[in-house]
Amino acid sequence: MDAAITPDAQRSNPRQAGLGILIQGAQQATLNNVFIQAVTDLALNPLQAETHALTLASAIIKTLDINQVQYLTDSKLLATTLHKQDPVTQAADWRTRPLIADFLCNSEQANFTVIKIPRQRNSTAHDLAAQARSQADLPACLFACNNANHLAPCHVHLALQSIHWGNYRLISVSCI
Repeated sequence: MDAAITPDAQRSNPRQAGLGILIQGAQQATLNNVFIQAVTDLALNPLQAETHALTLASAIIKTLDINQVQYLTDSKLLATTLHKQDPVTQAADWRTRPLIADFLCNSEQANFTVIKIPRQRNSTAHDLAAQARSQADLPACLFACNNANHLAPCHVHLALQSIHWGNYRLISVSCI
C-alpha cells in the first residue's frame, strides 16, 4: 500500500491523497492480485496519508475475510510506530492515533505483520496511489475482473461494492 498527497506549504489544511493498495497471493486460491485505487480528503501530511492507506487496506482485508496478512509500507515511521508496545498512544503524530486505532480494530481477527520495504519495491502501490489522486473526480468506482478463477459475479466486486467506506472513496478495483 502507498499514498500520494499534493504538497502544501501551510500543512494545516486537510487535502486530498490518492491511496494505492495491492493485494497479492492471498490465502484464498482464487484471490491472486487485486489492485485498488481510492482517495481521501482528510490527509494533512504524508505520514497521515500513509496511515489512511493502511487503515483502508485493513478494512478491505477484513471485508474480504483474509486472516494472514503482511502489510508492506515504504514509511519507516509508520512501520516503527506499529511495532511499538502501544502504537496508538506512542504514535509519532497524534493526529494518526484514530487511524491506527481503526487499523488495529480491523485487524483483531487477523494474524498480521507490518514490514518496512524500500521505496523502489513499492512501485506498484505508489503508481496506483498517484493515479488515484489524478483520477479523483471519477463519479463512480470502476470494477474490472479478469481473474478466470472468479465466478460471475466476482466475489471481490460483491464484497466491496455495497460497503460505505466513510472517509474513503474507491476509484477502481481490478482483479487479475
